Amino acid sequence: MITLNQSLIAILSIPKKILNKIDYYLKDEVGTVFKDHGGKKRIALIYPNVYSIGMSNLGFQTIYSILNSRDDVVCERAFLPDKYDLEELKRTGLPVITYESKCSISNFDIIALSISFENDYPNIIKILSLSNIPVYSVNRNDSFPLLIAGGVCCFSNPAPFEDIFDVIFIGESEETINLFLDLYTKRFQKDDIKREIVSIEGIYIPSFYKTDTIVPKSIYPQAPVFIKKTYFKNFNQIIINPTIKTKNSEFGHLCLLEVMRGCHWRCRFCLVSSIYNPVRIREKDIMNQEIDKAQSKVGLIAPSLSDVPYINELISKDNVNFSITSLRSNQKSNSLISLLKDKKSLSIAPEAGSEKLRRVINKKINEDDILSTASTAFQKGIEILRLYFMIGLPQERLEDIESIISLTKKILSLSKSSRIVLTLTPFVPKPFTAFQWHKFEDIKVLKEKINFIKKNLNLLSKITINNESVRHSFIQAVFARGDRKVLKNIIDLSQTGDMNKIIRDKSLSDKITTCWQYDEPLPWDFIDIGISKAQLWKEYQSAINDFQSY
Repeated sequence: MITLNQSLIAILSIPKKILNKIDYYLKDEVGTVFKDHGGKKRIALIYPNVYSIGMSNLGFQTIYSILNSRDDVVCERAFLPDKYDLEELKRTGLPVITYESKCSISNFDIIALSISFENDYPNIIKILSLSNIPVYSVNRNDSFPLLIAGGVCCFSNPAPFEDIFDVIFIGESEETINLFLDLYTKRFQKDDIKREIVSIEGIYIPSFYKTDTIVPKSIYPQAPVFIKKTYFKNFNQIIINPTIKTKNSEFGHLCLLEVMRGCHWRCRFCLVSSIYNPVRIREKDIMNQEIDKAQSKVGLIAPSLSDVPYINELISKDNVNFSITSLRSNQKSNSLISLLKDKKSLSIAPEAGSEKLRRVINKKINEDDILSTASTAFQKGIEILRLYFMIGLPQERLEDIESIISLTKKILSLSKSSRIVLTLTPFVPKPFTAFQWHKFEDIKVLKEKINFIKKNLNLLSKITINNESVRHSFIQAVFARGDRKVLKNIIDLSQTGDMNKIIRDKSLSDKITTCWQYDEPLPWDFIDIGISKAQLWKEYQSAINDFQSY
């Protein structure tokens, strides 16, 4: 139990500048939960990036709400300190602390990490190292907190970080986390806790599996051979609202409401349509109630908002300003644009410039759809149209890159005053997608393609071109499909910050930039997401056939 003295000592030890920064963030929050620690299960919920990014993550906020809704739990947040604070904590040997009570994360019973992005993996190491918590679970005895992890990276491929954690949640954890906490008790030692919870569907305990194989093999009788991904079964009836609102996040001025989870369209590159199944849409009455409660600007979250049957009726509500995520280019989206109030910018994602390549990736929109949506957006007063394209896609040729240029110019010609922000992102093959076997394009080739597009569009005054870092994308590709051995690279990167060391590693580079074979064991083969490996391979072969038959 954390005593008042321990809390006071922790606060007095931390540099005043860091404490002031935390207090500044707390002052601007509405809905922060402060609880007495006595007699409760104490959980430090950590997002492995800085505050503004973590507080923009709906999953992180949802788990915070669920945990603090329990009378037997106190949940507090912690984040990766920013660059200055990180150096200060290293210099002074002081730990990462939670925001609510300003206690060291090592003083909690459970440390829970929400892991959504591969490039955050080195930040996990930084946070644990600052707090003097051994990285490898085998090196932590019962005096250390139980380390658990959830989030999308946990149910796509946990292999690169699984040796860090005692427990990993495979799938959506809105319901599983409560089952876990119902069985968890501080009176148990870690091994007893693991044996108690191993029967919960979606719970993966890495220490119960062999570590010398690519695919984990169960060595504990009760540990399942295949871990079945869980999903939030009551999604359509229940909304778990973010507890905290703050202006110091990307969506700080919005009340975020998730109206849909999963996607019908099944683009072959897309992780969302593979792992967030089945597709679920919240009931109209539930959404109307939540919007009426919000009485403010509302951000609607959905992979494909135009697929929500009642969306036009919802957005037509009086006295509510809606913000929406990227729209799919089709007639349904065009009617949605007409209903938006005071919207100055909009995003659409053609993904590929040519009809042929969109067929390969199964993006079921054509050029007429894209131009029609762009034209409607400009007519309705959209001042900035954001376009998203991927480069390095399977079967991509020079003419496909040229098609990005020509399509962008056609869109630009539809308006005399609006601007275009073009974002180019290297394609990264992800687990459980049809392209999980495909290669990551050579770094040099990707840079040449980006430069070619910029050279041909930069002179146009109404276009701004952004691109994701090719080097960061390479690292993402290594971590996305890596096995347990990759953890040593993650640790090294956290310590040195030298991405080039990983890029120069020939064994990693050869593996990432080469297409894999169907019979190769994959580190995530032990996870059952409801789609078979054979189905995904068939879809991959269909992509190749679609290219050849075009």
